[in-house]
Amino acid sequence: MSRLVVVSNRVAVPGESRAGGLAVGLLGALKERGGLWFGWSGKVTREASGTLHEQSEGPIRFVTMDLDRADHDDYYNGFANRTLWPLLHFRLDLVDYDRGRRQGYRRVNALFAEKLAPQLREDDTIWIHDYHLIPLAQMLRERGIGCRIGFFLHVPMPSADLVQALPEHESLMQSLYAYDLVGFQTQRDVERFQAYVRLFGGGKVVGDGLLEAPDGHRFSAGAFPISIDTALIARQSAEASDKPAVRALRTSLESRQLAIGVDRLDYSKGLPERFHGFERFLERFPAMKGKLTYLQIAPVSRGEVAEYRMLRNQLEQLAGHINGNHAAPDWTPLRYVNRNF
Repeated sequence: MSRLVVVSNRVAVPGESRAGGLAVGLLGALKERGGLWFGWSGKVTREASGTLHEQSEGPIRFVTMDLDRADHDDYYNGFANRTLWPLLHFRLDLVDYDRGRRQGYRRVNALFAEKLAPQLREDDTIWIHDYHLIPLAQMLRERGIGCRIGFFLHVPMPSADLVQALPEHESLMQSLYAYDLVGFQTQRDVERFQAYVRLFGGGKVVGDGLLEAPDGHRFSAGAFPISIDTALIARQSAEASDKPAVRALRTSLESRQLAIGVDRLDYSKGLPERFHGFERFLERFPAMKGKLTYLQIAPVSRGEVAEYRMLRNQLEQLAGHINGNHAAPDWTPLRYVNRNF
């Protein structure tokens, strides 16, 4: 069996907490099969990008790479999260395109390729993840890497018309043609990608999930919904019921019902709409005042990005407005918390 090499922006290295479906799903696959996990270390350093760190746990070897401030700002805070993230979530109104940040995105992907290539074996199976690393396979191919390479997009694939609104969309999207298999969460996402290839990408849809690039190279696309370890989550839920924080929450509610949301602080989560909806509920059903508490846990995400700071300010204002208008001395309708538990 070939070695599995997973590449993602962040790596769930031993001893660090990495909440989120991507980390949970990938760690489970690597624990089962073993292999190499390569990605950014999470460290922003004063030294030039590229310093590697290595550690192992069980069958998994973790190799991570530091980034300097300029690379982190252009690649992660910049093109990945101010341009691609809103585009891929159908928010063309929030797309902030900057040619310099795009060059930084390519520069960091090239550095990933440069540092990863010497770690690879001829028979490896490489599995690259998410919008941060779309051009990586193309850059590995340019360095002579002939392994089987797959890509999985963990976020939605927008319609072809939205994608083509991005300046120089062809060079970004056609870099996906270097993969042997491009995976998506849903069949609808696959269909949108195929529509882009056919309408704007210069390629052809040869058959169900089989595509042809302009140079005649063929590759596949398919839907592979990622899951979490449901048995593990069920065990964690049962164990959490006896934790002091959970008991304290129960006590504070007294006999009231609890509505709870747990989401990253991100505009793709619909948090302002949720707050407005809760206020509308209180206005339409005043008899529920004092009987229901809404707890929203929203850990800060990408706090250096202006749009996320604006969202945080908006939610704080809404929470204050709702509580100011509807609270009683012995009841706070909305509890809004900006940290993880």
